[in-house]
Amino acid sequence: MDAADPFTMAITQWAHPFATRTRSPLEYRASRSTPLVGGPHIQALAAYDPETARLQVAEAAQHWAKSASNGSMDGVS
Repeated sequence: MDAADPFTMAITQWAHPFATRTRSPLEYRASRSTPLVGGPHIQALAAYDPETARLQVAEAAQHWAKSASNGSMDGVS
């Protein structure tokens, strides 16, 4: 799993790296900081608040570093 490109990993693929501590919440957030690009076939809405996301991920990273996360996907926003 470590060889996978974080940018192309699906959200479900992050559970194992988080659990085994081979990827951190900060890596997840960094992989998602690039805006999504899509064509007219994509119909989605997103509320993007990068500052709040950064704060939540920083808190999750502290939990992660102490092996005290708030669940398997703590830091995924």
